[in-house]
Amino acid sequence: MKKNLLYIFLATLTLSSCYRPLYRAESVYDPMLSKQGEVAANASVLVAGVYNFPSFDLNVGYSPVQSLGLKASWRNRGFNSNGSIDNDDYIRKMGGSSFEGGIGYYNRFGNNGLVSVYGNFAAGVNRDHSYYTANNQVRDRLNSRFRAFSLQPAVGMAKKNVSLVGGVRLGFYQFYDISAYNMHYTQEHYNSVSNTLYPIFEPYFNFEAGSSNIRFNFQAGFAVAPGGPDLDENFFTPKVSVGITARFGK
Repeated sequence: MKKNLLYIFLATLTLSSCYRPLYRAESVYDPMLSKQGEVAANASVLVAGVYNFPSFDLNVGYSPVQSLGLKASWRNRGFNSNGSIDNDDYIRKMGGSSFEGGIGYYNRFGNNGLVSVYGNFAAGVNRDHSYYTANNQVRDRLNSRFRAFSLQPAVGMAKKNVSLVGGVRLGFYQFYDISAYNMHYTQEHYNSVSNTLYPIFEPYFNFEAGSSNIRFNFQAGFAVAPGGPDLDENFFTPKVSVGITARFGK
């Protein structure tokens, strides 16, 4: 079973090596705040996710007053691979970064219940270059910028040292400043995609466990981009991330 999963993963990377997406799925930050004055600082790595593997994320959440949550995330991703076409070696370099900020409402219910909803704004840039190693000549290129607006409702439970929350980020992505070179889609296609709003759905489960101040963080989920800018080639993207969360003022 493990070998089969490994083969599927390697085949996915191989098949996707010639494909360059505009949309690259990211982790969803849920600070799981539950008290005024609480601070949640998180560092995590997206360890499974097509095209944006790996992604290094820094996140922070803070509640200045009861039931009001503020959060911010910075994400940096990079991926390099080598290949050969017609006996010419090439290097592919993918990279990018994004920033997301959010403001929302949270509250407790019952003994351990926790509910929240955040409104988010994100902006970022993605770069994807391939060039021949012999003469540094560009073979393929796709650069783009994006902005996104999203709503993030969630519900779960939070005890003293353990938290489990499930939610979904419902967003609209807008890609712009798109430039392509030798792509299987033309520049005219990307011009038609530019500045169009595309819906993205990202369900997730977030789990934390540890001491009162330091906890292990695990997130699993997926992204669905129906009718998105990458057509059907990046419709569904599974995601897994792991990290450490430091909580204070709880």
